[in-house]
Amino acid sequence: MRFEWVSRILFLNVHTWPAKRKRESSPLGECFTTAAAKLDACVKRSSATLCAVKSSMRDTPNDDPFESNWNHKNMVNPKIHDIFRVFLSPITLTVYILLSVNSIAGLRDPFPPGFSMGTLGSIIDEKGASGREPWTSAAFCADSAGFGFALSGTSYYGSVSGSAGKDGISQAMGGGWYIRKHLVCKASIAHLNAFGAYFEQSGFISIGSDFFPLARLSLEATGFRFGVHIPDSPVRTIGEGGVSLWVPWSWAAISLRLQHLVLETAQSDGTDPTFTIRCGIHTMQNSFGGQGALVTVLPGEPKPVCFTIGEEYFITPAIAFNAAFSNNPLLISFGMAFSLGRSGAAVALVNHPVLGWSQGFGAEYFRKK
Repeated sequence: MRFEWVSRILFLNVHTWPAKRKRESSPLGECFTTAAAKLDACVKRSSATLCAVKSSMRDTPNDDPFESNWNHKNMVNPKIHDIFRVFLSPITLTVYILLSVNSIAGLRDPFPPGFSMGTLGSIIDEKGASGREPWTSAAFCADSAGFGFALSGTSYYGSVSGSAGKDGISQAMGGGWYIRKHLVCKASIAHLNAFGAYFEQSGFISIGSDFFPLARLSLEATGFRFGVHIPDSPVRTIGEGGVSLWVPWSWAAISLRLQHLVLETAQSDGTDPTFTIRCGIHTMQNSFGGQGALVTVLPGEPKPVCFTIGEEYFITPAIAFNAAFSNNPLLISFGMAFSLGRSGAAVALVNHPVLGWSQGFGAEYFRKK
């Protein structure tokens, strides 16, 4: 029966995963394990009802219980009906993809959102929008803006989520920053939705200062909660910290970030994010625009190193075009950024050769001191 087959696919995709891949699995692994088990149990408990439903179905070529000519809502328990609708394709198709390529957003962002999406985070302008973004380290901001706020939206991987319509993979973020003398404070929140079945929420705060000679330092803290939209399913939480260093000089700056220092574990294999080291060099604005290179290291992973390079060129003082390339995973990005007085906006596209295109935008507004 199709319901039994769907639940088995979900259950086996999670439980038969090789042990050596546990470190690479995303938070979806734990959540789908629980969800698949619940779905399997619902199917077994409802076998008599489903048999009666099947015998009442009209003859259709594919015997699909969700065909429009079948009045299933009057025959199936509404709760079970909702669960089936959540976990039918595209979830069955994409569980394997998302777990195998380690590409879900949130805890393991494949690329930064907002103004940094078009450059894959390789270019940081300490006095521009990429330095002010409230979901980035406070150490990277040296602007004279007194306070401001920003928001962003990202739609991930059109090839696997396009068939889901509005229930694809998307993330919304918002936050603000405040600068006073030698102190920079940033805070943001985010919400991720995957196919209407999985959710992830996070809160981020960063406090930085330039009290230290020749460098700026900031400390970050992030809290995550994630789970699936099934009654009585567990909601996991993770707390992590980070440290960032920014060393500027006349024509460029060096950045160093230690990320995903887990403070509160989810107490489940494969759900805690991997400790990450990022080191980059970022030029100041020059006659060729801005350039940047970023090296990301995930110690202990099978492919631990990722290289990213990016370019941002100002067509006019208010309009910039940017592009970047990353090798692990292979990503190519393009974007445009616009500034108008005390506000700005950006749009970007990022392509993964298998998972397809992702789209995103960012916007900000700030006030000078």
